[in-house]
Amino acid sequence: MKKRPDLLNDNVESLVLKYMIPSVAGMLGLSACIFFDTLFVGKGIGDNGLAALNIAVPIFNFYNSIGYLLGVGGATTMSIAIGRKQHKKAHSIFTVSIIFSLIIGLIFTLGGIFFINPIARFFGASEELLPLVTDYLSIILYASILFILSITLNVFVRNDKAPKLAMWAVILGNFSNIILDYILIFPLDLGMKGAAIATITAPTISIIVLSLHFIRSHNSIHINFTNLTFEHSPKIFKNGASSLVMELSAGLIIFTFNLSVFKLKGDLGIAAYSIIANLSMIVTAIYYGVSQAIQPIISINYGADNKKRVLKAFKFANKIALAIGVLCFLLGLIFPKQLTSIFTNDRGELLKLTITGIKLYFMTFIFSGLNIVAITYFQCTEKTRFSTTLSFLRGIILVMIGVFILPKFLGIDGIWLTIPISEILTLIVAIIFYIISKKKSK
Repeated sequence: MKKRPDLLNDNVESLVLKYMIPSVAGMLGLSACIFFDTLFVGKGIGDNGLAALNIAVPIFNFYNSIGYLLGVGGATTMSIAIGRKQHKKAHSIFTVSIIFSLIIGLIFTLGGIFFINPIARFFGASEELLPLVTDYLSIILYASILFILSITLNVFVRNDKAPKLAMWAVILGNFSNIILDYILIFPLDLGMKGAAIATITAPTISIIVLSLHFIRSHNSIHINFTNLTFEHSPKIFKNGASSLVMELSAGLIIFTFNLSVFKLKGDLGIAAYSIIANLSMIVTAIYYGVSQAIQPIISINYGADNKKRVLKAFKFANKIALAIGVLCFLLGLIFPKQLTSIFTNDRGELLKLTITGIKLYFMTFIFSGLNIVAITYFQCTEKTRFSTTLSFLRGIILVMIGVFILPKFLGIDGIWLTIPISEILTLIVAIIFYIISKKKSK
């Protein structure tokens, strides 16, 4: 039988790479799904479809925020317990996290059934785009439980030493989505409803694949109602808070940017931002893959008080994040036209607007990966005040200040520069927090 990774004793760099490759592959599979969703909608439905899809995208940030709140929060708490050899507690933490996933998913579904039009308008749908947005959201909201549960389960399976299965669950689900996207949008001409139907196949298949882990003989976590207690709930929510903020802020950024760009450039501006946001999503997915790789390694070693291994994983992840960031920045600087042309056939104002945006916005990636890794490090070592503060800074506070002030002086360029400036300032704070935490640990 194939040897499972030993998170407490195997070489740290090898473990990070062993977890990172499937984690990044899984996240890229998710990004590929969103990428093709955007591509097929843009080509098959047009610029209005592209704008409508971008308006609806924040709903997935809500799903991700809850999924990662319970998944990362629960799995971090569980892994720390396993590191301390508290196995009954670990089973209870897993069970509670799944129960919360089901309950919150049901609440989202009920909200979608009764409040679809107000939700679409809240996300920024104009009267022209409202029918397209509601066509899409009405189907997506019905499947809320599937989206939240698939994310939560995926994190737990990865923490239970099965990173490859977690990867295949995401890849197979999203591959099915891509195939159905093409069939439903083009040959069957189902428009936004077709895109939505294709999208809900991803979490469905993902859950089926992840369920295989729990019928294996060598899995170490399972649903257990015998020792069930909700006393771990505050710890789960506390350890997952920064993940909640990171995901919610991603949706808030899209929502805020949509409104700000619309004021300056109308639906054309939203289409340009949609392209930039989707490219950004791919790079951010890679960073999340890196952070997902170190999360189980740092958590269990922190629980076992292996401080040297914790620090080694953190430093190695930072080197990887910085290398990726510099490479992506250079790609945006050198090939903005080619990147834009992937999404649109436009050769006029939309192309020009997007090229400028890419050149400015892509500076973000030099710093954002380092911030995501820092947040994960603080989260997994139970320095939740630091991790949550950084999440608020980079995702809400600095972005809101920037998007309010910078466009007044720089116009649309001020919007593109908001995120890079926010990430730079957040990184400065992250370094200060790290110095403080090191002094306290001595």
